[in-house]
Amino acid sequence: MKTPTNFNGKRKLLLFSVFALAASAALIASLHYRPKAENCGGKIFVVKAWVPSEWCVPSRGCPWLICSDFNVKIENSKVVIMVPRGVGGGEIYSLEKYKEGTFSAELNFSLSPGVRYAFFLGVFDEGEPQNEIDIVEIDVVNESVALVSGAVHWSADKMLWASPRKALRDTSINVTLTWKGSNLSVYVNGEFLWSWSGKELENFRALHIYFNAYTPKESSKKGTLIVRQVQYFKD
Repeated sequence: MKTPTNFNGKRKLLLFSVFALAASAALIASLHYRPKAENCGGKIFVVKAWVPSEWCVPSRGCPWLICSDFNVKIENSKVVIMVPRGVGGGEIYSLEKYKEGTFSAELNFSLSPGVRYAFFLGVFDEGEPQNEIDIVEIDVVNESVALVSGAVHWSADKMLWASPRKALRDTSINVTLTWKGSNLSVYVNGEFLWSWSGKELENFRALHIYFNAYTPKESSKKGTLIVRQVQYFKD
């Protein structure tokens, strides 16, 4: 006589294994996935004093999708992006996309070690190339100094150029990018920061305007980025 087989038990175990495998694959994929900007995937808000005025707060954003819409507050004509203790932060981007022109913003930030603040242009949909212009990336070293730099990317795995990092002691800054044809120039508080020229810029796609603040590592201090007076105009 054959030993009875628990068919239902094996079936449940098989289904559970398949589900666990699919969940693991989805989790791994999500670490590299960024929602389509055109779909927002979060909250849309309007700041009438800004140009552009319509923006999105994605429910999950930033690299590795560590940012949350819970860390973004809209207060009249300014946006406050908070970085909690631990890992995380917040992000916003314009609904409209732009190619060439002048982009400017007034930023205030706290000197919280380990936090990165960024003002950049990018497009992260399913199309190619996924161009990105890092206008300023501010990495806080300690409670008195941060390092600021910029970069230009043709795609996620192809950097065209990166600027040297410079010390930045001001925590209230006005940042301006001028993009004319194949030329980029960035100024902070009226002083030259970096410039780059490349024929690749002529083939860049139209890009969204982004701001984010986050820390990818455990941090014991909270960070804050206040975005004010965002302006764009076509030269």
